[in-house]
Parts: sequence; C-alpha cells; structure tokens
Amino acid sequence: FYGDLVWSRLGFSRSTAAYRNPLPGLQLSATAIAALVTDLVIAELGGLYEVHRWSGSGGSFTAVDALLGFRYWNSSASVSVDALATANYAALGLSGSRQFGVSLSNTMQWVDPLVGLRLRHQFTPHQNIMLRGDIGGFGFQSSLTWQASALYSYAWQFPGYQLVAGVGYRALGVNYSTGSGNALSAVDMVLHGPIIGAAIRF
Repeated sequence: FYGDLVWSRLGFSRSTAAYRNPLPGLQLSATAIAALVTDLVIAELGGLYEVHRWSGSGGSFTAVDALLGFRYWNSSASVSVDALATANYAALGLSGSRQFGVSLSNTMQWVDPLVGLRLRHQFTPHQNIMLRGDIGGFGFQSSLTWQASALYSYAWQFPGYQLVAGVGYRALGVNYSTGSGNALSAVDMVLHGPIIGAAIRF
C-alpha cells in the first residue's frame, strides 16, 4: 500500500500607477493592484501487487507490479483587483476619489479511480530503476488522468540501516470539466519535472 501527496501554490501580484495633468491645476491619479493565486492539492492512495518476478545473477531481478488506486484533486483559484482614482483641482479647491474592488474565487474537487503498472529492475543490491505508468478517470468524474515516472536509486549499506538516494522525472496530467455555458469550470493541464528524494531503511 502507498500514499502520495502533492501541494503547489502559484500566483502573482502586480501594481500600476498613472498620473496626468490634462489642465493647469487639475491633477488626476490612478493606482491599481491585481493578484491571482491558485492552489492545487493532489492526494493518492492505492495498492501494488507483484504479478511476476524474473530472477537474475548476482542478486539482480526484474519485477512487474499491478496498481489500483484513487487520486483526489482539489483546485482553487482566487483573483482580486483593487483600484483607486483621485482628482484634485487646486483652482477651485475641489478634491475627490473613487475606489473600486472585486474579489472572485472558485474551488473544484473530484476523485478519479486509476489502474497502472510498475516495472522494477534491480541491477545490484545497491542499484535500482523503476518505471511507472497509470491511467484513470474513465469518465466517472474527469474524462482522463494519467501519470508516468522514472526513478533511479542507489543505496549505501551501513550497520543496522540503509541510506537511499533517488533521482528521476515525473509527469502528471488531467482533463476535468463541470457545468456548462457561463457556469463551466475546467482543468486541463500537465505537470512535469525532475524529482529527487532520499530514504532511510532500517
């Protein structure tokens, strides 16, 4: 059995200011601040079962595992805009300002079933490589979700424990939509990049 958790936050904020003097004594100014923040949580639970193993020489082997699990998604986005405009006319002693602000947010969450395979090859008791692929969704909630990863690990043996370091690459994609027309919300994306990790085995 295994569990996996991914969390990411992406966002930006930007501000701008403008000043004008269209007439003598008339001063106009405007400032605006906009911000966008997206949060993504992916939680995966599942099980693996070794279907077959081919033994080699020198402690090497190759094994194939079947995978069955569920992947939970939670995607939220929020956007805010704040603007302030002011006008001053010194000749008449007039001054005024107008402020405007808007804030919108949306959250989507769903669960996808998934199936997959994992291929493991142990070159030596210290060196391993793992290839994994899965596919899910099948129209239950999202139309498609998939994952592909490759990982190489090396282990150092010490008295009573083992230190393992790994490096690889991972890609994770999803295509999900809900609602229609003006109420349509959708996520169609692929996350990918290098991965690095370490473990201690007792």
